[in-house]
Amino acid sequence: MLPSSSVHLSCNEALEKVREARDRGLPVYAETCPQYLYLSLDNFDAPGFEGAKYVFTPPLREKWHHSGERSTRNPSRTLRLE
Repeated sequence: MLPSSSVHLSCNEALEKVREARDRGLPVYAETCPQYLYLSLDNFDAPGFEGAKYVFTPPLREKWHHSGERSTRNPSRTLRLE
């Protein structure tokens, strides 16, 4: 089977699919970008035009999508970022 790779992973549901595939032994890889680990929808609330600096594709998500909060909710299911 050929490996599958997803880029710019930004939401918890997508990460869960990667975990499920890896649990089944499939060669699945994913990567993210720093903004999806450290920024959230809250950044859009910056005053004036400051919030426009945080427009990305895919868009920012709510804070609970962050890696640290995912691992806090279920530490045994943490996916190591490389």
